[in-house]
Amino acid sequence: MSDTTRDPNDWLMSEDELDEYLGLPEDDDSRLPPIAAEHQAQGYLRAYAYHHREAQAILERAKRETDRVEAWRDKEMAKIDRRRAWLSGSLQAFLWSSKAKSIKFPAGTLKRTMGRERVTVEDEEAFIERHRGTELVRVKEEVAKSAISAHIKTTGEVPEGVELEGAEDTFSITLTEEKNDE
Repeated sequence: MSDTTRDPNDWLMSEDELDEYLGLPEDDDSRLPPIAAEHQAQGYLRAYAYHHREAQAILERAKRETDRVEAWRDKEMAKIDRRRAWLSGSLQAFLWSSKAKSIKFPAGTLKRTMGRERVTVEDEEAFIERHRGTELVRVKEEVAKSAISAHIKTTGEVPEGVELEGAEDTFSITLTEEKNDE
């Protein structure tokens, strides 16, 4: 059992000692009593910082392992992709030389599909200027929410059909960076 008279500013407390000092329950589902004093808030913040660092360490270890597995996967897939590309090219050359539209085999079908023409516009802005007002240029209408917001701020008037929704306040914790003397 740890000494509960230790200073909560002692960064060298173990996780269990810190939890015991703060009176945190072992059951994560339990409700904590509200914080009554600044020293208690400071202790809770230190506990939060500890658990935050632990979570970061777990994520870093998992990332290193994931990176290792992904590197292996990429190496193996590159080998397979090279083989598939060579086989696909050979099968395509065979089908093209046969002049057939498709050839069925027990393992699958080789099929040639005629390519479709695509429209490419080299300079869209110039094209739009030249053809504005014709069926070759369409106009897309959409609500300009930023303009509506600016209108409300400057005039105080909320346009008909607009509902102004308030946002809830948010809470965040910013941890002080730890300095490593290495």
